[in-house]
Amino acid sequence: MSLDKLLNHVEHIFLTGDVSEQILAIQILSRFPNTKHLLLKGLDSNIIDVVITSLECLALDKHAPIESIIHSLQNWDDSEVKLAALNAIEHNQGSEQADEFLVELICDDSDYWEGDWNDGDDIRLNAARILDNHEHDLKRDQALRLLSLVQNDLEPDLRSRLISVLSRHSTTLLEEGDYLTRITDTRVALKSTSNKISLYKGTQHQDLRCQQIAFQRLSEMNCREYLQLFLTGLSHSDSKIRRTSLDTLVSWNYQIALKYLGDNGLWSEIPIKTVSVLLSSSDKQHLINRWQVQQHPTQTLTAILWLISSLEVSHIQQQLDRFMPIFYKKFSNLDEVVQLDCLNILFDETTHILSVAFIRQQLQSNTISNSVRQQLIEHLAHTSLTEHQAYLKELVIGLPEIFTTDNIEKQEPLALAQSQGKNDFGEDDAPPLVTSTLEALTRTTHSKPQAKSVSKKRVHIEELTNQPLAIKHCRNGQWLVELCSEQTVANLTKTTLHALIIALHRNNISFTHIETQHLSHLVFELIVDVDCSNLDSIVDWLGTSWIKQHRLQLMELESLPLQTCLVPYTTDEPELLALLKHPYISIQIAALKQLKQSTSHAHEELINLILDEPILYPQINHFEANTVYNVLLQKVQHSPSVALQAMLSFIGTSDSYTI
Repeated sequence: MSLDKLLNHVEHIFLTGDVSEQILAIQILSRFPNTKHLLLKGLDSNIIDVVITSLECLALDKHAPIESIIHSLQNWDDSEVKLAALNAIEHNQGSEQADEFLVELICDDSDYWEGDWNDGDDIRLNAARILDNHEHDLKRDQALRLLSLVQNDLEPDLRSRLISVLSRHSTTLLEEGDYLTRITDTRVALKSTSNKISLYKGTQHQDLRCQQIAFQRLSEMNCREYLQLFLTGLSHSDSKIRRTSLDTLVSWNYQIALKYLGDNGLWSEIPIKTVSVLLSSSDKQHLINRWQVQQHPTQTLTAILWLISSLEVSHIQQQLDRFMPIFYKKFSNLDEVVQLDCLNILFDETTHILSVAFIRQQLQSNTISNSVRQQLIEHLAHTSLTEHQAYLKELVIGLPEIFTTDNIEKQEPLALAQSQGKNDFGEDDAPPLVTSTLEALTRTTHSKPQAKSVSKKRVHIEELTNQPLAIKHCRNGQWLVELCSEQTVANLTKTTLHALIIALHRNNISFTHIETQHLSHLVFELIVDVDCSNLDSIVDWLGTSWIKQHRLQLMELESLPLQTCLVPYTTDEPELLALLKHPYISIQIAALKQLKQSTSHAHEELINLILDEPILYPQINHFEANTVYNVLLQKVQHSPSVALQAMLSFIGTSDSYTI
């Protein structure tokens, strides 16, 4: 088998090659079960780099023989080897066998100076970290040796690690010996200990940070026997403890009466989504009703929506019917983040459909953010009701008239005004704009305004944002085709044209189906723009015939992304071979893919071409394994370093370009 023969060559290089080749060989041999044992030979080498590489590879195998790793830790008086061995021990499932050696390292005061840095500190700290992270029980004599160190003036990080180790494994010894003389030591001990009695004492500590840590640890340990402690924590003076207590009760699905949450600041500091888990359905409805009749700030709209969405399904729509008039009235005055939060709740947690009048009001506003506009148009597009689809068509095709600030309070569509009946319009008896009244916003029908009663003044933002977004979400092919007429397409902005092409491509309407000379010219101007995005989709939409007609002209441009998209339409093999040397990696990959699809080039030949370009090594992954091994088997005999690097890339690349 070609792989077995190749591995024999790799093993030979490991034993006889230069240092750089040995290192590559070790990395390769570590990837195959039948050759992993050779790494132990690497530990016996007298070359430090080979030993370190072997240890690094052994760290990737949690089943590696830990005795050999410990042997390297003891026998090498080199800081880099010791650090590599510690890393391998940390990731080994038999790490408990190294506990005694780790304690010895921590107690060893040897220094390994590298310039101004002492690697000895790193060795001791790493050894302590391994003991700290592993749940091994220390022997009493080991704990006592570490306790004696705590009494010394240690480097702060090492001291914290030792306190953590001892609090995890020997809490009683640590507390009885009165070793926690500093408040920082107590905090570290509380973070690590699993002793519930010590943690309960911590909740009563005079230091607030100790209390916070103790509450958090008891919560993490799911100590349900301390339910009363967390109930009391809801009224604690510290907000973090209140939050920890609340989160704990939420995780236990423990419901409490509304009266216990009303007077301690929880509403202002904790997301209502979290609080709502604690409340019964009746408490939620009581709270919703109370907030809706009060003069509450706009920020609570999100809270009300969360509560409504968490009700039983049979109660949600009833509450929304009462709440939406308030929502429509206040929405424009909300911050963008609050607006988006409200919309996300409505769209993700309920099935409520927004009024077309409300959507129209927002989309015609010159203060709406792009994110909110995107949400509303997407909602419009996904709503199949006739009224919503009619307005979507207006946005896609019609570029509807919209009102400006100058006349927003003076004009009103006649049909909507008649549908509202008699209202008190104020001193001037001027009817208010339909989109500013709750009656219009909550209507279930929509009448198109009569042209003679509408101002003809346009706002530029309408055609810059609404139409492209509406086109983006449009799934009606007929509407899209209507936009492609010579007269209509000539008036589209580049942004709108781009959105139209992407929508046509998504709806499987090819360029040949709606091709005109003018449209062809506009698309050409669009794709040569350096800021044009989605080039691959646009080029695919244009099709082979159009690309062949314009390819040479387009290839002369300096747009590398565009040139990359055009490579798949290149059939000239000398040109493709030349593109393999192109300085732009994406063009190289595209050329390689095109050559790979050609029947005139054997895969072996292409792999050899890749071996001449190290940056393309990851692309070997897209060829059949035996073919790759056969090529590398030939290559390793004449250029072992190249073959080893390519093989390592082939068996180990996890982040490569895709052909």
